Amino acid sequence: MWLDSDAIIVDPEPDIRVEIKPETFMLLCTHQGIQPFCTNSGVWIVKRNPKSTELLEAIGDQTKTNLIENHP
Repeated sequence: MWLDSDAIIVDPEPDIRVEIKPETFMLLCTHQGIQPFCTNSGVWIVKRNPKSTELLEAIGDQTKTNLIENHP
């Protein structure tokens, strides 16, 4: 689970794990009311499995090939 340092947990009681379907390997928070659909990677849940490993390795490979060289 990743939370940006400016994330605020308003109610710590609900267990968000019960919302995750067994076939889901990644969840991102979204901004409500913004069109087109907009994800927020500041709140990110990733299950450890082959799909998530493949995704994270692909993201890591982009930094090695300078594809995101100019990203802020």
